Amino acid sequence: MGEGRPWNVQMTKVEYNSANGYKDFYLKMSVQDSVEHGIDKTAVGRVLLMYGPIVESGIGLAITDLGWGEFALLPAKYDGVLYPDETIEYESTLEQMLADMTGLTLEELEQWMESESQEITDDGLVVGHVVNFRSETPAAVMNRVVGRTGEYTANVGVIDLDDE
Repeated sequence: MGEGRPWNVQMTKVEYNSANGYKDFYLKMSVQDSVEHGIDKTAVGRVLLMYGPIVESGIGLAITDLGWGEFALLPAKYDGVLYPDETIEYESTLEQMLADMTGLTLEELEQWMESESQEITDDGLVVGHVVNFRSETPAAVMNRVVGRTGEYTANVGVIDLDDE
């Protein structure tokens, strides 16, 4: 994970630890993206939360059809957080929105977040966000992340060391 030429594509297994029977899945990304988002060997065992707008269906995008867990943190009515067109500080706006949507306080969210990074198109449009939670994040906190539905979906899992 996170090693090799920047343009090489790698697959990272994300384990979905749930009694609901959701399937584990693989995160496909370039080495450069992996490094930029902190998904490298230091990420093993951390909880990974990722979400973004679904723009088409197909392999890796038809989340429900693949049996993955489907949640949403930002329904369409919160587009302003992902697509800020006012002079609002993006990071604090996003963190507050995540706190509101998960029922956590901003302080709790910041306490358990390991890192975060934006997904931005070549045109500078923010289309998603990756948030890494610390491995010691209590289940009571992580349980608040699940169970969301809407246009924006998220998958929660733990990066597995055995399947790099």
